[in-house]
Amino acid sequence: MAQSVVYADLKFAAGPSSTVPDDDDSPYENVPLGPVTAAPSPAGLLLLLVVLLVAVVALAACYWQVSRSLQDTARVHESEQGRLSQELRVREQSLEQTQLELAWAREELQRAWHDGNISQMELKSRNAELGHTQQELAVLQEAMQVVQGRLNVSESTVSTLRACMNSGIHLGTNVSTFVNNMNSGINCTLTKFANDTKLRCEDAPEQWLAIQRDLDKLQEWRMGT
Repeated sequence: MAQSVVYADLKFAAGPSSTVPDDDDSPYENVPLGPVTAAPSPAGLLLLLVVLLVAVVALAACYWQVSRSLQDTARVHESEQGRLSQELRVREQSLEQTQLELAWAREELQRAWHDGNISQMELKSRNAELGHTQQELAVLQEAMQVVQGRLNVSESTVSTLRACMNSGIHLGTNVSTFVNNMNSGINCTLTKFANDTKLRCEDAPEQWLAIQRDLDKLQEWRMGT
């Protein structure tokens, strides 16, 4: 703007002024007048270039530092991500193993519960069998006491008869009849006892053997008499 103003001044100054200039017709009426600036010197331009170069170098250094920091951060992030991924896989494997163990424990618990129910049922059945066996044993003991009493009476009678026979008293036919009747009574008693008690060898083997021994003794005594 300043150079154009100077050029306009020189252009209009070269023409002849025939008349007095009119203030209203002047083209520079509203143009502000100011000092004319000189062209920049080479030293200033060089200084400006140096400043710009230093600024560019500083910006490049900052950019390099920021890029290096971002790269380091990215590497750290990748390493941390890999570690977390591996830890996650380990946790997933551990969780799967725990789930398998839990399923196995549930199966074992169900099996144990089933076995426990079966054991309780078997225990109840065994208790019932034991009660029945105890009842049969009580009946058998009562019957054995009855038989034992009758055997004692028979042995006492036989002892009395033998004593009489040894002392010279001959009873003859009466003694034989009495002995036969006694043997028949014993046989009937033993038969009725066996039918009433319904002894089984597997139920009470010791009692059965004892009664069998007593029967054998009675049989031997009957054969001897």
